[in-house]
Amino acid sequence: MSITRIEDPSEYTEKIESIRAINEKYILFFIASLNQNNQFWCPDVQQAYPIVQQALADSCKNDTLPLVECVVERSQYRGNPDYFYRTAPEVKLTAIPTLISYQNGLETKRLVEGELHNLSNVQQFFADAS
Repeated sequence: MSITRIEDPSEYTEKIESIRAINEKYILFFIASLNQNNQFWCPDVQQAYPIVQQALADSCKNDTLPLVECVVERSQYRGNPDYFYRTAPEVKLTAIPTLISYQNGLETKRLVEGELHNLSNVQQFFADAS
């Protein structure tokens, strides 16, 4: 699986358009940024991230399926209903972490917060997305 990281929402449109141009399927993974202690600021992301990494190693047979990690800065996200990922029509982010699979630009599946704390859920997500 190829992994791309979007550090700032201003990069989103250009990077996603370039991915869509050559891939009919792709996955977005919305995660927290790292704090001063080099840990994710969101406890749910702290718990889910290693599970997602394990599921990727275990169940993703499609090495060409793009995974895009979209980093969410706490100061921009918390309490901001106008935050880009909350308002982007194809994302409509409600919480982090969130995994979303797309095919031909349309969402096919979504896992949010606690749903990402279960390895078998995440493995099935990647199996379905491949």
